[in-house]
Amino acid sequence: MIELQVEFKNRDNIKKLLKIIERDLEDMSIPLKRSGVYMLGSIDRNFRSQGRPKPWAPLSPLTIARRRTGKGTGSMRILQDTGRLKQSITTETAMRMKDKFTLGIGTSVPYARIHQQGGKQKLFNTGKMVTIPKRPFLLFQDKDKDAINKIFDNYVSSIIKKFR
Repeated sequence: MIELQVEFKNRDNIKKLLKIIERDLEDMSIPLKRSGVYMLGSIDRNFRSQGRPKPWAPLSPLTIARRRTGKGTGSMRILQDTGRLKQSITTETAMRMKDKFTLGIGTSVPYARIHQQGGKQKLFNTGKMVTIPKRPFLLFQDKDKDAINKIFDNYVSSIIKKFR
């Protein structure tokens, strides 16, 4: 068996340095905000592709007819007739409990949930029940997870580099 003994000559300085690094790493709001900006771009790509990784269900004949009659902009892009839903998506970094940060991504548009999850809904003008297909626009792609991990890795590395 090999025994190794290490003696630090400046133990107090090392302890101070580790406390500074620990303090800097307690606040994750910076990489969370960067992750939020990244995710807004990814969600934008979901809309531009009209669904990723799988395309969204096509527009129903009823929706196409409504858009052609002038009750909207006439866009045949899925979930993008007026642009309200896409433009309403925001991020928010919040502190929860002691030193715990969260990132919220969402929208306050009332009809967002039915499009994200799908389901049955009454048409406002006729009372007729229709099925709205699930068209998830708020979701992580596999490459998003990798990119967000990289954002956090770069943040931690930048803190440690300050002390080299």
